[in-house]
Amino acid sequence: MKTFRRAAWIFLLAIVPGFLVTQLAMAQARYKSKASAVEIAQLPKYCYAQYVDGTQDDPKYATPATCGLAMNHLCPALVFLSRAQKANPNKAVRREDLRMAIQEIQYTLNHMAPACPIRDDVDVAMQRARIIERVVR
Repeated sequence: MKTFRRAAWIFLLAIVPGFLVTQLAMAQARYKSKASAVEIAQLPKYCYAQYVDGTQDDPKYATPATCGLAMNHLCPALVFLSRAQKANPNKAVRREDLRMAIQEIQYTLNHMAPACPIRDDVDVAMQRARIIERVVR
């Protein structure tokens, strides 16, 4: 019995970390994936600095500096929200896109400066996410 337990622990310690690393790598790749041209067109202009080459140095294409450093989470959240809105027959994919959108919007809300001029946009994005959440359960 002792040998079996030891073998089971060795198996778990060998397999589980590899599985977790693989899942994390897949999630990071999905998170960092480029938005499609249609998804970029749906974004507000202040997100272009993150997705459109050549706009990084133009302040009109970046989130306002007065909002704080966490604003880099907003635009990927909007991409995930856009994907979650699509009529995808695979509800698991929609749920994961929605989960990521809500997570990133909430992070943005938690770390945003109180006087951020685009606060209403972030609040509206969260409201949209909550409405979609009821649909894709």
